[in-house]
Amino acid sequence: MLDGLRGLAVVAVVLFHFAPDQVPGGFLGVDVFFVLSGFLLTSLVLVEHHNNSRISLSGFWNRRIRRLLPAALATVVVSVGIAFIVEPDYTRSALRGEALAAITYVANWWTIGHGQSYASSFGPQSPVAHFWSLAVEEQFYLLFPFLILGLVALIAFAAKRKPPRPELHRLSIALLIVAVLGTLASAIAMVVIHTPGTDPSREYLGTDTRAQTIFVGVALACIWYLVPRRPDSETRKSSVAAAIAILTALLLAFAFADFRSDWLYQGGFTIIAIGIAALIWVLARHSTPMTNHVLESRPMRRLGEVSYGLYLWHWPVMVFLNPQRTGIDGLALFSLRVLVTAVATTVSFVLIERPLRRPRGSTEPLTGSPEARDRNRKLLRGWGTASLAAVLCVLILTVAPVVEGNASTSSPPTTAQTVVTTRPGELPADLPYTALWIGDSVMWTLGGGGPIVFPQPSSYTSPFDPTKLVIWNRAVYPCEILRYPSRFNGLLRAHNSNCDNNDWAIATGLLQPQIIVFSAVVSDTYDRYINGRLVEFGTPEFDQIYLDALDRTIRPLTGDLPQIVLLDQPLPFTVYEPNGRPSENWRVIHMGQLFRRYAASHARVSVIDLKPIVCPTDPCSNRTPGDEAIRNDGLHFTQAGMEFLSPAIADAIIAAARSTGIPPVVVDTTISESVDSTVPETQPVAAPQ
Repeated sequence: MLDGLRGLAVVAVVLFHFAPDQVPGGFLGVDVFFVLSGFLLTSLVLVEHHNNSRISLSGFWNRRIRRLLPAALATVVVSVGIAFIVEPDYTRSALRGEALAAITYVANWWTIGHGQSYASSFGPQSPVAHFWSLAVEEQFYLLFPFLILGLVALIAFAAKRKPPRPELHRLSIALLIVAVLGTLASAIAMVVIHTPGTDPSREYLGTDTRAQTIFVGVALACIWYLVPRRPDSETRKSSVAAAIAILTALLLAFAFADFRSDWLYQGGFTIIAIGIAALIWVLARHSTPMTNHVLESRPMRRLGEVSYGLYLWHWPVMVFLNPQRTGIDGLALFSLRVLVTAVATTVSFVLIERPLRRPRGSTEPLTGSPEARDRNRKLLRGWGTASLAAVLCVLILTVAPVVEGNASTSSPPTTAQTVVTTRPGELPADLPYTALWIGDSVMWTLGGGGPIVFPQPSSYTSPFDPTKLVIWNRAVYPCEILRYPSRFNGLLRAHNSNCDNNDWAIATGLLQPQIIVFSAVVSDTYDRYINGRLVEFGTPEFDQIYLDALDRTIRPLTGDLPQIVLLDQPLPFTVYEPNGRPSENWRVIHMGQLFRRYAASHARVSVIDLKPIVCPTDPCSNRTPGDEAIRNDGLHFTQAGMEFLSPAIADAIIAAARSTGIPPVVVDTTISESVDSTVPETQPVAAPQ
């Protein structure tokens, strides 16, 4: 029965990742695993202590290692190997840390420490990101035996003697008390940490906030041994009804729950964990024909048996078999992923999990016997050797490329300046021109910053001909000039402050550029939370607020009257940013319109549309003549792409800057007519608590 429940849980998780719109609550399958793990783990420990009056730490970890480690190491190494072949080399630095965190079972804290979101990410998904849940379990497994030993010692001390054979219920009662307190502490921590309307990734991934679900399973095992089984027909009837009701509720939660719902983090996960525990209780003690038909069916039991491998392999299959790489989507891609996952899971189960799950030989040596101790020592040594080998493989396969270039961003570039007598704001006829290059991550790559890696590099190689255009690349990522919380992927998040305390004014004084080139688009295309309410992107009020923010960004840089060139970025086609999908292209187009409205009412400001330069054909080819990608993720530019595009972009910048001069200020009647004159003066506000 429990195998069938495990199979149901893993199906929910896989569907959540493969078809999230159809099974939005499938992430709750992880909670089923947590409760089951706590229940089964505690049951084994209680029985072992009851039968042997002791707990073997090496034996405990021996069983965990045989069950979990081989397939996990294989998944990490194979995933890193595939990424080495098919992913761009600049992704290796990030993957190295993620893979090592997965091997050492700290993936959840690695994700939290790097500020990554469970709901969305900047750039491609990691093929080992799903190891967060295994990390939570393993961290619990590491500490749990010591908790048991501490309770045994406490019980012996309280009894003023060391009983030769402690009764099972004595330890069960003590552990039940600890489990209840642990559940309450963890649940309270989740409530305290969670801020409604914000990204809940920290509280969803943290061991401290998620341990409550495992503790519920621990409590269930204690109650199981404290409450004897009673064959009562009336109890059976009520239990059958309860099983059907709880199972139905769980299926509905799989179908309709939302990861971002605040109620989940305000006691919802605790209630769900208790419901899962109740379901396990009634299924295991009072099976029914209906539940047997579902959970005891051969397919569900087989899925339960291979659930661990299925969980391990489905995620990297999803990451590597994406629409961009396969050229398919929808049902065809779903079917391909299911097929490949089934093959990988079967191979893993037959060649890795099943042979190593049990030691060779027909019988297990007795706990505490010399044979058992010798076997455990050998296994622990083997575990260390295998883990070290996996670490070495990861280190070798994630050697990052050398970032070329010697143009440091720590000081402005030097170029021969010809003394000319021209009107302020006009450009001399002679080249080259100096340009301060500012804006977001797209601007960083347009200015030769190379691939997006974290932390942001401090050097770049300008792709532009230095006899025409000498740039100082001061773009930062991510960058947004609107200093208000944004609604991102359905959640409120604090605005990114990378561009708030920029050194652009200092850089302008050092370089005294003749041209300032600016562009920051994607991060400013979200709705904003201003003065206690949401202002939707594209509304007249939003437009005026953005134009004011753009002016506050540009005006401090215009003391020496440089020419200002705004780059209207090409349409993205990445699937990783919510506002980068084709259905959201109107946002990027609207940002270009705002650039033009600003230029129409400000002297020495011009706009360049990069769309016809980057994508002269429809659909955009995204390839250089040498068949190299221009935008590797559909948003940021590659070095090869900029080598190809830089002559046209440089000519466009120079032509635009020369054509601007000092035109008379033109009043933009479009703005005055479309913007509500009653829009209040806005100030930055903190995200709602």
